[in-house]
Amino acid sequence: NEAEQTRHFGELIYPNLFISMSCDHVAVFTLQAVSPLKTIVECHFLFETYEIEKTGFDPSDAVDFWDLVNRQDWEICERVQQGMSSRVHEAGFCAPMEDLTLDIREYVISRIGPHLPEGPYQPL
Repeated sequence: NEAEQTRHFGELIYPNLFISMSCDHVAVFTLQAVSPLKTIVECHFLFETYEIEKTGFDPSDAVDFWDLVNRQDWEICERVQQGMSSRVHEAGFCAPMEDLTLDIREYVISRIGPHLPEGPYQPL
């Protein structure tokens, strides 16, 4: 439909899968936390067979776009994490626009409990 031709749709599958769907490709991201300071992110792109078989098919516009956006997002996340490790912070703050992520916070808390060990990584 018209919305599918012009809009982006995203789905989270907990605990570590994000699916981003647009009209011409799907990007699938998996995240694996290996330490409090490091997460491995893998990204795979899916294209319709008929698109791949077109003369001149070049996925780089989608791949380059996601690479740019992801690198910008990761830099922001790294800066927030650095700021949160400051002694002046006891907990993080979620803006109202982040209310939709409350379910992931509840999911994590239900599995690890509401309290983390002493250190700079406090629950939100």
